[in-house]
Amino acid sequence: MITTRRQLMHESLQSLAEEMPFRPALQYEYSHFITYDELNKEANRLARALSGRGVVSQQKVLMYLGRGIEQVVVLFALWKIGAIYVPGSTEQPLSQLKEIIRDCKIVNIITVSFLAQLLGVE
Repeated sequence: MITTRRQLMHESLQSLAEEMPFRPALQYEYSHFITYDELNKEANRLARALSGRGVVSQQKVLMYLGRGIEQVVVLFALWKIGAIYVPGSTEQPLSQLKEIIRDCKIVNIITVSFLAQLLGVE
């Protein structure tokens, strides 16, 4: 495939999903993997869900997840809608995360329910 400009990451994923949909894109802990097609579809699904919840281009979104394939799905979803990824580590002190939320004026956090409870958000 010849292109006249460099592709953005999410555009590269789309191309790979079309060219080699069933090839593994990611592997985590030997037993968990996801194909390019699955990664692209999951990122699209999440991007639509985030857009439906009001996330727009250039809006900051905190990702507060443990390590895994889900982190990459979230990154691609955020890139697809043009949102700004703000990293949050499950290893950071809660006080530091709350400071990031306040300082960055975060209104959207992507996490799982038990981590949300730690932060005091829904």
